[in-house]
Amino acid sequence: MAIRGSLAEASVADVLQLLAIGRKTGCLSVANRTSFGRVYFDQGIIAHASILNRRDRLGDLLARNGLVDPAELAEALAEQNGRRGPRLGEILVRRGSTTPEQFEQYVRLQIEEAVYTLFTWSEGTFHFEPEEVPDEGELLVALNPESVLLEGARRLDEWTLIEKRIPSADLVFRIDRSHGEPQPGRLSAQERRILPLLDGSRSVAEVVEASGLPEFDAMRALFGLVQAGYARHEGRKRGTAPEAEAETIEEQRSLGRAFYRTGMLLEAERVFTRILEEDPADADALFRLTAVLLRQGAHRASIRRLMRAIELTGGTAAAFHNLALALEAEGRLQDALLTVEEGLRTTPDDRPLLLSRAILLTRLRRPFQACAAFQRLDDAGGPISAASASYYAYLVIALAAAGRTGEASQRALEGLRAYPRDRVLLVHAAVIADRLGDVETAERYFRRALSEDPELAQAQRGLAEILFRRGSYQEARMLLGKLLEGGRAGPEVRFLLGQIAHRLGNRQEALDHWRATVEQDPGHEAARAHLELVGWAGTPERR
Repeated sequence: MAIRGSLAEASVADVLQLLAIGRKTGCLSVANRTSFGRVYFDQGIIAHASILNRRDRLGDLLARNGLVDPAELAEALAEQNGRRGPRLGEILVRRGSTTPEQFEQYVRLQIEEAVYTLFTWSEGTFHFEPEEVPDEGELLVALNPESVLLEGARRLDEWTLIEKRIPSADLVFRIDRSHGEPQPGRLSAQERRILPLLDGSRSVAEVVEASGLPEFDAMRALFGLVQAGYARHEGRKRGTAPEAEAETIEEQRSLGRAFYRTGMLLEAERVFTRILEEDPADADALFRLTAVLLRQGAHRASIRRLMRAIELTGGTAAAFHNLALALEAEGRLQDALLTVEEGLRTTPDDRPLLLSRAILLTRLRRPFQACAAFQRLDDAGGPISAASASYYAYLVIALAAAGRTGEASQRALEGLRAYPRDRVLLVHAAVIADRLGDVETAERYFRRALSEDPELAQAQRGLAEILFRRGSYQEARMLLGKLLEGGRAGPEVRFLLGQIAHRLGNRQEALDHWRATVEQDPGHEAARAHLELVGWAGTPERR
């Protein structure tokens, strides 16, 4: 199962320890307000880690440490951007710019530093997705989680001391010679590397970047110089702290996408809104903002922005699809169908649009057209994953409504083989089985649906009807009573409760339920007939 939580409740170290002990395989995603990181596990061992938009990019680290010539790095980056395929490291090694051993050493260092950086995040959310693996071609390592946790705890202790003397990365430091010239022999290698950079103009963030050292090593070296009296605080340089917002539009866009994928919708909305403040005609940001709004349930706002995005770009299949979803959520089914048709005029074989068309025709109660639409979707081909649970659920409804009950049953079974725990599909399969007279199978499907969602009203009512017909009145009344207590009892539920009460000999209770049925649905003839048959004189006609 996926695991989600807040860093306010469990630290990154706590979550890593839990995953290591459980020997989990998958991806832990961690997000805060300005960044996003991933840690991949293989049987509890850390195999890869990365942080989005990090400043210590691998190529820059190699160049600043003299392992790659800057000109060669630029050429490799140009080759990488020019076509999909080889990663930067592969290009550098193939060109002879660095050795495989040097490259792997810095990849491992970058992975370790990514994990240690995540340890310092105290706000945000985390999400573990089982069985998710790194992208193909990523260099994998095998880090012992126990060693990582011990080193991470040590670094956190040191960070606490460092932050007391260097509370912000936009501070500026200068070499302090008031106590004499710093003696290189008394300095560590990292401190000697940092010292020449303290010129009174660079911020701490700029010093760290220019040093070529991992952030923690650079900060620890600067802290040592401050403690020894070799560096003094000169002032502050605004806008350079690593915690500042992503600097480029593309970095902001990447951050927004990462927030969206991990469900941090407010943060994603903030990022895409900021991009649009800088460029109101940025159609990609506009489209992505509407996707965020859709997930937040802000359908009307999504509709306005999607129409604007389509106006700017002429419309993509994804834009038409999302606009149709927003219109559908607002109950504007006919408008949603027209939107889908418009999208299919430009991309006639787009599977999401074809599926939306079939579902909308089903919801508009046009079963024969819906069946034809599903057939067109099947004829379009494509990956089997396109046949989602929604595909099967609505296809079954369309086939049954068109009188093709046997075929509906077969497709329901096919859907349940692919999605055995989908509650909606289970309910539809149960209804079809009941209609075909296979009451035992119908009851089994209803109970499976309730095991997935005990409060699923359709399953509670369907199972209660089967139990009533079988004479299991008490269990049926218990199921329907839950609907009544939850305020989800419509006229049919109240009517069936009246029938159950009557069979159990509770005449007054039955009358009360049938009266409530008539109050909810004055045209409910069966309830009126039952009231007449028991001789109740309190109906509206006899007052």
